[in-house]
Amino acid sequence: MKRFAFIVVTVTAVILALTAADGFLSRSFVTRVQRIKVGDSREQVVATLGRAAKVFTPPQKIPTGMYLGVRVETWAYGKLFDWQNCFYPKFPYFWPFNVRLFGPDADDVCIEFDSNGTVSRVSIPTK
Repeated sequence: MKRFAFIVVTVTAVILALTAADGFLSRSFVTRVQRIKVGDSREQVVATLGRAAKVFTPPQKIPTGMYLGVRVETWAYGKLFDWQNCFYPKFPYFWPFNVRLFGPDADDVCIEFDSNGTVSRVSIPTK
């Protein structure tokens, strides 16, 4: 019984620590992104913000002409967990992970790069 209680307390502590770190980092991106300017290189962005949560690259050539993702290389910085929208009425019922498939999430800080590898646009979510 003591072992089970220890496991439950440890798992709960790890989840709380990850949640706190994720929340702190996502607010930190909004503050640090103010230093990114149009024309900065990829190296300058990494030095200021760190690695992106997800990097989206445009498809090479689509025969239908339809785009399912981004049109330019886009780096997304944001939360890894979504605790506000993690409960569902159907399976899987609980999914706290923020999944980005075809483009950045609406709450992400986004850095877009041009073909020369320099920043062409910075998007900061408004809240």
